[in-house]
Amino acid sequence: MIKRKSVIQQAKQTFPPPSIAVFNEEYMTRDELVSANELVPTLGITEEILVYYVGAEKHGPDSWRDGMAWSRCITKLVRHLGRFVDGESRCPKDGQHHLASIKFWCNALMEYEQTHPELDDVRVKSPREQHERQEHRA
Repeated sequence: MIKRKSVIQQAKQTFPPPSIAVFNEEYMTRDELVSANELVPTLGITEEILVYYVGAEKHGPDSWRDGMAWSRCITKLVRHLGRFVDGESRCPKDGQHHLASIKFWCNALMEYEQTHPELDDVRVKSPREQHERQEHRA
């Protein structure tokens, strides 16, 4: 099992927090963004950083950005939710918290919505696409 404390320390060095300069002034001023950052629970973020770190160790840094079928993301998300509901908080193999893994897959889907809409095999956009999808699966 991975030593949690050392992994989190390494993750903080590997994945520094995003620059405070990244914001959209149409919605939020710089001072409001700084205040909003104080609302984010640090424990959850720390657990999520661990998920990114372990994933980078297993699959290479940022490999998730290459995209994958959205159904695969949802399958993994639901699997982690099921394990949590069944009473397992952490993955016995690598110590990742299942809820942090769910957050990871939700974030990946939000990213893919913008960067990989072509990999959307979940949402049906029109009756024609639905028919084409059914023919493709057959």
